[in-house]
Amino acid sequence: MNNPKRYRIIRKLSPIVKKILPKSWFEKLKKHFKKGVSYKASERILYEKGHFENGINYFGHLKANIGLGQGSRLYALSLYKSDISTCFIDVPLPNSIKQDDNFYNIELSKEPKYSINLFHINPENFFALEMLFEQDIFNYRYNIGTFLWELDHIPSSWIPYLDLFDEFWVPSKFIKDCLREVTTKPIYVIPYGMERINVKQLPHAFDFRDKFTFLTMFDSKSNIERKNPIGVIKAFKKAFEHYENVRLIVKTNNLTKDDKKFLLNEIENYKNIKLLEGNLSRGELYSLIKASRCLVSLHRAEGFGLPLAEAMSLNIPIIATDYSSTRDFINSTSAYVVKYNLVKSSVVYQNESNFMWADPDIDDAARQMLNVFNGYKLEEKLKNSRDIIRNYLSIKNSSTLMENRYKQII
Repeated sequence: MNNPKRYRIIRKLSPIVKKILPKSWFEKLKKHFKKGVSYKASERILYEKGHFENGINYFGHLKANIGLGQGSRLYALSLYKSDISTCFIDVPLPNSIKQDDNFYNIELSKEPKYSINLFHINPENFFALEMLFEQDIFNYRYNIGTFLWELDHIPSSWIPYLDLFDEFWVPSKFIKDCLREVTTKPIYVIPYGMERINVKQLPHAFDFRDKFTFLTMFDSKSNIERKNPIGVIKAFKKAFEHYENVRLIVKTNNLTKDDKKFLLNEIENYKNIKLLEGNLSRGELYSLIKASRCLVSLHRAEGFGLPLAEAMSLNIPIIATDYSSTRDFINSTSAYVVKYNLVKSSVVYQNESNFMWADPDIDDAARQMLNVFNGYKLEEKLKNSRDIIRNYLSIKNSSTLMENRYKQII
């Protein structure tokens, strides 16, 4: 089942090889492994009750310091808090993604042992799974796929993978609607359950009490055009051109030289717009959000919107584009939503360019920034936001949905 040779190479040699070989060579080596194994739905032996002990084998990028990794950890946490017997298997991404999360100190396994597989892995990252496991991990098991996707339809490169699965669990209705266009298999919406954040235990890493501080965040690996921090900067300049007591923090991760130049050109000489670069621990990130007065996301598309949900958990108001997966928990009663027009995407995703996404209204975003600054309906929105976190984006809700569906399967 587990391929010892591949496992040794990835777990032991990969860090060494990455240091010795140029990045381009390492990428070629990675492609070689990807080409060497290709899961085929036609070769899969279907689910057979009683063949394995009941429970879930959970596969995900459990230590990856990216949004996909955090989403994977949140699903895992809901399973861990449930009554379902679960083993957790980390599938590291053997590239430049930093692998350093402690995964809540939950014990990890190297082998699946239960009757159900749950893969929180996007198809384009299946090469990482293929490096560790052969085709037979799918055999005699009920296989569930969890994908994150943000654009208006599923890329064609994903289609061949869909037949590997018996059903899908996804964190948003938007993803469900996209998948429904390409499969008739069951799809269940199970939102991420947000971890309870103890504010008193957060590090005191940031203090913005001198000015009313807006915060926007993005990772260059997630595409600057999609995350659209430029839109936030434009809206901030429009709203607060003559204000001295307001600032905007643009928090970046994995910032490329081109993206930094792009941002600095837009910031110009505005002294109250600051770039904050580099990785933060989970506690430091929460501290940054909590120290701010508002989190702004003028995204063009989102697969879920974890930073927004995290801000809601910290009782921080949010401004967000009224489009894609965030609409499951963000609306005009719980946040300051921004109008948009649907336009053709300007970037290539998964070797395709025929996607649509939102173009947020900068004037409306500027108005919403002023609304937050002036406290317009602030307490009402924060109350509704807390209710959504407590009732919908809770670990209890996520765990209950998982348990109910699990009982139906077994």
